[in-house]
Amino acid sequence: MAMNSVFDWIERPLSAQRRMPPKMQRDASLFEPQQCQDPTGDAFTDFACEPETDRPSTVRRLVYLENTYQLEPYTVFKPHVLKPVMKLILDSTLQDKTYDKDEAPELCKHLADVIKDQAMKLKLPRYKFISDVTIGQKHGQGYVTASRCLWDDSRDNFTSVTFENKSLFAVATFYALNYE
Repeated sequence: MAMNSVFDWIERPLSAQRRMPPKMQRDASLFEPQQCQDPTGDAFTDFACEPETDRPSTVRRLVYLENTYQLEPYTVFKPHVLKPVMKLILDSTLQDKTYDKDEAPELCKHLADVIKDQAMKLKLPRYKFISDVTIGQKHGQGYVTASRCLWDDSRDNFTSVTFENKSLFAVATFYALNYE
């Protein structure tokens, strides 16, 4: 059989262009078969991978969720919540104390840890906490403290509390910093 046009192979499959016996002719193929046989044999299907239907309907599958890529905190730190707690801690601990230069460093560490533990009870996810306590002797001198931070005004915050008695003063500062 001769081809009449350039696109004749598109209109008729290759197997139709050659003359083959009717039993061996196929509708379409990428390759011409050397020899075709009659279909013989057995086939069966196994449904072993199909889920069981007799499972109770109350059993739920564990669902894995994608990462939310949440950068903003769910709740922000509110200084007015922690400030009275800090004041209570300083008042109750330092009320009857007199200044002792050997005891002051350990007392500062202890008060900073207690304040940080109370802040942890607020359960603010995605926040890092810094607690700083300074204790000094009250001897007629002036005291000025300052801090500088690089932070985001919309998420990060701080609170500060002071305490005084006849022999000492204390300044407690607490920083809550959101981390991404």
